[in-house]
Amino acid sequence: MNWTQFLSSPWPYIATAMLAVPIGWYVWKQPLRPGTRYFRWLVVIWFVWSIVAVLYNLASSLEIRYVLWVAQGVFPLLGPPLVLMIVLEYTGNEKWLAYRSLNLLFLPAFLIIVFSFWPDSVSSTDIHAGYQVFQGSDLVRWGFYAYFVAVMLVTLVVLFICLLRAPAFRAPIWLLILGRVIPMLGYPIPDPERLSVPPVQMGLLFLGFTMVLYFIALYSFQILQVSPVARDAVIAHMPYSLLVLDAGNRLVDFNPAAESLPQAPDKLALRKPISQQLPGWWKKLEKLLGDEPNSSDIVSPDSESERIFRVTSVPLKQASGWRMGQAFLLEDVSEARLAEQLQTQTERAMATLQERERLARELHDELAQELALINLQAQLAKDLLALGQVEKAQEQLQILASEALRAQVDVRDEISKLLHRIAEGEDFLGALKRVLQAFQKNNGIDVQFVITEDEMDISFEPATEVQLLRIVQEALTNVRKHASATSVRVNLFRDSDSTQLVIEDNGVGFDNEHLLTGQQSYGLGFISERAKEFKGSVRVDSTPGKGTRIVVSIPVNENWKMNLID
Repeated sequence: MNWTQFLSSPWPYIATAMLAVPIGWYVWKQPLRPGTRYFRWLVVIWFVWSIVAVLYNLASSLEIRYVLWVAQGVFPLLGPPLVLMIVLEYTGNEKWLAYRSLNLLFLPAFLIIVFSFWPDSVSSTDIHAGYQVFQGSDLVRWGFYAYFVAVMLVTLVVLFICLLRAPAFRAPIWLLILGRVIPMLGYPIPDPERLSVPPVQMGLLFLGFTMVLYFIALYSFQILQVSPVARDAVIAHMPYSLLVLDAGNRLVDFNPAAESLPQAPDKLALRKPISQQLPGWWKKLEKLLGDEPNSSDIVSPDSESERIFRVTSVPLKQASGWRMGQAFLLEDVSEARLAEQLQTQTERAMATLQERERLARELHDELAQELALINLQAQLAKDLLALGQVEKAQEQLQILASEALRAQVDVRDEISKLLHRIAEGEDFLGALKRVLQAFQKNNGIDVQFVITEDEMDISFEPATEVQLLRIVQEALTNVRKHASATSVRVNLFRDSDSTQLVIEDNGVGFDNEHLLTGQQSYGLGFISERAKEFKGSVRVDSTPGKGTRIVVSIPVNENWKMNLID
């Protein structure tokens, strides 16, 4: 079977109809989204046109073939307006669909039907390649092609405008453009004298190519499920700056807010390296490149404003996992961070006031016992002197002096606790280091603070920070009073569900079975009460002669962290 016989057979048109069926089935199963309604009608026209072409090639009656030829002339005139409607709705220009003048695009199809009642005015029959073929008059053929070109040009203009506004959607838009351009250019190429079918049937086969491209776009890019203009509208009006880079770190898309970034040029240019257009920003954004999404606070490169931006970095990957670019979303959080800072300062001030009240109670309880003992010793010495027992009175006075000295040290220690608070602008680790250094200087006991570089960003809620600082101070007080230690080791680290604060000494230790007796247990009770304030727990391990180890567990939900890239 040669090419002429193949075109004259019904098989190419049956194949076209069969191709229309799965595409139509797929489209009908999709939810109603931009372009769906008109695409459904286009598939129906494509399918019915294919069936009519099959019948035309099978019909033997000249009258029936004429009716079928007229029908095939109507379908190509219905297609271009529907394609334009698909494009208008898909690109967010659906307001034009409400204009009545758009319905006038279907008028040529109606005129073909009307004029078909006068066959001599619209058609003639010729013998082409040995077959009798209907073909339109010169006026009909050129009017048909001019109409097709005019509507297609309008469609292409809309698509090109959308391509400029939404370069991220260039793949499906280019498929739509090719699906319109190729049939428009291909239709006049075949020589009518060598065709065994009317030229309009060749248009059907070209339409098959168009529909295949539509199907590829539909299947691979889901063009009927996402409106690029709708996305662009959201991105254009959001208060955050969006920067989209390709794999070579060239700027491929951005929204209007990006051009208002500090130190941004008046006009950002596509396809140029971002390091050239936003050099100050790029030094900071480059640190967030990676294969996993992440976010961080960044100080703007504009030293005058010192605005803080929350930057979210998202890698753009293909299904294979290959990284094709990076998207950065920048949100100005300067006011929010200032509000957080003020709130933190307020919470820290309240925590300090509450801590002062607690320390006042603790100071009263501890000093009350020591002063009561001093008073008892003084009365006993006075009574012994009155009885003439000078030696015993001197012994009591020596005890009295020792107790007074101990009370003096305790008072100085409590005053030091009050002075060593978290200063404004100081982080928890800085305050903790000051406490440890002061203890080592005042008591001559070596102190080691152990923390890894990964844990250097540990911080807590202000109230939790105050309690932890006091726990460390109370533990060190116990070491000074009872442990007879020469060194103390403080360790801070994270584990799976909490942060651990460990304080251990090389002192005399004690028997855990007698933990609830003596002054040392009094201090450990304070530590446990403070840990309960932030829902933490305390474990004490001690062995006589082997020192004491206090482990404070801080729940992970009490931790909070804020990264800041300068």
